Amino acid sequence: MRQDNFRRHIENKFGRHITDSILDSKKLQLLTGKADNIYKTGVLKLNSEKIKSLFPEWSTDIEKKNWAFDFPGWIGELEFTKINAKEIMIIGMEPHIGDRDFQVTYGLRETSDNQFDEIDEFKPNEMLWRNLFGLFGNGTNYKSKEFLDRFYITDMSHFAVQGQANEMLNFINWANIREKVADSFLLKEIELILPKYIVSQSNVVADFVEYNLELTGEIIATKNTSDFKTQLPIKCKNSPVFKKYKIFGQVIIHLRLPHLGSPNANYFWTPAQKENREKRLLGIANELKEFTK
Repeated sequence: MRQDNFRRHIENKFGRHITDSILDSKKLQLLTGKADNIYKTGVLKLNSEKIKSLFPEWSTDIEKKNWAFDFPGWIGELEFTKINAKEIMIIGMEPHIGDRDFQVTYGLRETSDNQFDEIDEFKPNEMLWRNLFGLFGNGTNYKSKEFLDRFYITDMSHFAVQGQANEMLNFINWANIREKVADSFLLKEIELILPKYIVSQSNVVADFVEYNLELTGEIIATKNTSDFKTQLPIKCKNSPVFKKYKIFGQVIIHLRLPHLGSPNANYFWTPAQKENREKRLLGIANELKEFTK
């Protein structure tokens, strides 16, 4: 069954020491509670051992750093009785983790009953969810259970060096490791979740997703940047682009977008005039509705 395959998939990625700490033992649901109540310390050695078991060829380099994990985020249970276990899958490049041993990607988890405090714990988290609400929301509150329940969010690589983001730039073979991690896990995760939409965070992710979806499936429609009626910034070069695939017996729409949670994409998502940003998000949302028909 898909749900059994998913649990095995997660345990293989993260090891039992993390999976048992954050995933309910009976249901495919993340345990509730704020980070201080769930995240355990002293697991960095177990993290490194898990990574070395997956990628022994890089074991010497792996031992030189402290590693932390990004657990995929979702609200409620994954409903494998439905075609789409979650409607929308967001894929980032790799985690940025400060002093934690592991965390949930972009804070997508219930901190208490109907409370989602950690989705805006950091500025990039809040920026991501506000922008996604502009694209997919139809209410007034991005912190509503109804809205957040539509998402599953993960990364190309589910682990990274603990500390500042620039730590990864100094790590030997990182681009190769990230690609191999994605080769090992990401396409299987897409097959198990079977989302209606995939949103890529950055060109690195989009290139990987496009290559693998085209290798495994079939493109049935494309909407390029030049086809958009919505006015886009002058700096906008190769995104947004929408592609519709027939894959795993279903239709999946891939959205290639500028990074929704990155300050580096300020010119696209967060211009000085708030009304411009909202108008752009609404325009792209309408373009997507047209494309989805």
